[in-house]
Amino acid sequence: MWEVIQVVVGEGESIDSALNRFRRKCEQAQLLQDIKRTSHYVKPSQERRLQARKALRRLRRQMQRLNRLTA
Repeated sequence: MWEVIQVVVGEGESIDSALNRFRRKCEQAQLLQDIKRTSHYVKPSQERRLQARKALRRLRRQMQRLNRLTA
């Protein structure tokens, strides 16, 4: 499930730098994305629909970038 993230505050280290290390570790472990994804149930048909929309959006963005480069 979720991995325990620990940050040991060294002697003379500020709390701010320890918090920054904790945030970085959370981002690397993709903790928040996992929590958001599993916080509520999404029906398989809805999930497929969302993935198709995301793919279409990605494709449109790529096409716009290509059009900018060639124009």
